[in-house]
Formats: sequence, structure tokens, C-alpha cells
Amino acid sequence: MKFKIILVMLFLLIVVECNNGKIESQVKSNKFIYEDMCIKRIHNSKEVCFGMDRIDAEKILGVVQDEGTLAVEYDHEVLIGYKDEKVALFI
Repeated sequence: MKFKIILVMLFLLIVVECNNGKIESQVKSNKFIYEDMCIKRIHNSKEVCFGMDRIDAEKILGVVQDEGTLAVEYDHEVLIGYKDEKVALFI
């Protein structure tokens, strides 16, 4: 009886380990990279990323709708916060 339990546990361990490798190989990357800190416009596929200059971000985002104390609202309800004229926040 103990032999059967040990055999089943060994079999399950082998199956889990083999399957684990397949799952990891399907994932692109498990690292946090620069592209993860960007938002992309649907219409032209251009990206606004953290640390981007305000001038460059405004070229991509278009017309300012409202400028508050913490963030600037652009067309399509995008809110961008700047610190030292660089993108520091987007909602």
C-alpha cells in the first residue's frame, strides 16, 4: 500500500515538473521592462511612457482639454501628470 502511494506521488511530481517547463516557455518574459510603463493610442499606435518629455507627449496626445494642479486632461479622457516637465503619472 505504501509503495503504491509513493509511486503515485512520484508520478505526480514528474508530471508537474514537466508541465511547469512548458508553461514558462509560453510566457514572453517575467521581467518588468520599459514598455510596461507606457500607454498606447489606438488610432496611431504611438506610446506615451514614464519619463517622456512633456513636449513629445503632447504631440502624441493632442489638444489639452483641462489643466489641473495634479494632472493635465487630453482628448479621449487621458490624464497625464508631469514632474519637471516629464511624464510622471497617467490615468
